[in-house]
Amino acid sequence: MSLNTYLFFDGNCREAFDFYKDCLKAEITFSLTFGDTPDGGPAGEEGAGDISQKIAHICLEKDGFQLMASDEPGTYERPQGFRVCFNGKTPEEAKQVFEALSKGGEVTMPIGETFFSPAFGMLRDKFGIPWIVNTQTPE
Repeated sequence: MSLNTYLFFDGNCREAFDFYKDCLKAEITFSLTFGDTPDGGPAGEEGAGDISQKIAHICLEKDGFQLMASDEPGTYERPQGFRVCFNGKTPEEAKQVFEALSKGGEVTMPIGETFFSPAFGMLRDKFGIPWIVNTQTPE
């Protein structure tokens, strides 16, 4: 069994995943545009325009986790009520990822030591995705 996060974007999914690939030092293992689907993808909602080059499905992987997403032009809603959580192996890794993800975004809690973590912070990245960056306290 696995439990993964699936995100939706307003037409900028590929740009976001190129950004996440660099920030997380991860690999995009699969990418499919709507134009590459057997039926050419949905016609799109009114105002969505040509979606043939928009992402129907993309997957990024690192160290056994997957982050997946697609574009949802015409029906996109800003994400709320959750945060994607990155757990760094070391405080240094967590701080590097936090700094990378926060470029162009909004820091809601600067990364720093807390009573439960040597490095914990929260942000909303430049694509509107809310994140927690954390390092577990060593046992």
